[in-house]
Amino acid sequence: MHRIWIGLATLIVLLCHASVAVSGKPLLELKVGDEAYVGRSVARNDDICWLQSPDGRLTRLPLSKVSEFRKVAPQFRSMNVVDVRDQLSRDLSRDFEVSAAGSYVVAAPAGKARSYAALLDGEQRAFATFYSRRNFGLQQPEFPMVAIIFPTEQSFAAYCESDGVPYAPGLRGYYNPESNRIALFEDEVPLTLVPA
Repeated sequence: MHRIWIGLATLIVLLCHASVAVSGKPLLELKVGDEAYVGRSVARNDDICWLQSPDGRLTRLPLSKVSEFRKVAPQFRSMNVVDVRDQLSRDLSRDFEVSAAGSYVVAAPAGKARSYAALLDGEQRAFATFYSRRNFGLQQPEFPMVAIIFPTEQSFAAYCESDGVPYAPGLRGYYNPESNRIALFEDEVPLTLVPA
């Protein structure tokens, strides 16, 4: 069952990344109040701008509230797996272990992150192979893919609320393009993990 949910989450992320990829854009900084946002503009109109940060997060900024704007660098560059891993380690509590495999950075309960990272990376590679053989033309993700695997459904539900995602029983996981993170929780039935 875990493989189905992880595989579905991976497919969604691959499809989202394939459609969002934007190249040749400069790195910008926009200030809204006291907050500075750094990234590239991926979409805008007269009212809003969607800014994508180097870790892949998307932020919707109302242009009427932007007080300052500057070009930081001529070329936007995404963060690498090591930088995202270090950032995620700083962002999360010590209850989580953070590990990376391929293009995945995974935070999970202690002793499990490495195995989950290997599982997700294997699933991503299998999906990419399957769809490339059928000429879907999926691109490699531009950003490391972040997955947070919670130890309980209750901790997952609390994260959903803090992430602005309505939780309902039966929700097993989701991908949030604004945070560029996958959130899942472990089953009550233990998953047999293969050492990486």
